[in-house]
Amino acid sequence: MSKYALADSTKERLLNSQGNRCKNCGAPLQSHWIKSSSRRIAFFFQVPGAVIHHIIPVSRGGKHHVDNLAYLCDNCHRLGHYKVIL
Repeated sequence: MSKYALADSTKERLLNSQGNRCKNCGAPLQSHWIKSSSRRIAFFFQVPGAVIHHIIPVSRGGKHHVDNLAYLCDNCHRLGHYKVIL
């Protein structure tokens, strides 16, 4: 598990706090609870076409806290890493 792993319930709250939209462009994001093939986890939260982005990168002192995280659509996430947004 990644040291930056978030609980599925936290991911869901983060997306809901953004109105189920990309934090940058406002594109609608659809979430799903997917049944896992693993016996350890019954369901997991997934948002196809979106990623959780650190607004202030961890490498620059940003924290792994919901106040520093945002769901972005894949396109905005790519642009964000090229410093076009955020």
